[in-house]
Amino acid sequence: MSAADLATVRPRTAPMTTPRRLPPDRPFGYQKHLDGTVTITHRCSPITRVREARHVSRLLSELAQDHPQHVLARWAVDKA
Repeated sequence: MSAADLATVRPRTAPMTTPRRLPPDRPFGYQKHLDGTVTITHRCSPITRVREARHVSRLLSELAQDHPQHVLARWAVDKA
């Protein structure tokens, strides 16, 4: 191939695809236990455990009404 031929050759490109959206970051989670307590986790590591029934019911009602990540972050900071 001559230099002129190389100039007209188009480079291979990857096929056009729709970019994938990454799942939203959800670092906080919680686990309800049979004894009525709730463990709040951060990246699957336990942070704190809510033991009193009135606190557990308040936490669960807040989770149902507000953004769960904000609620869990607030409870993790308040209880730590």
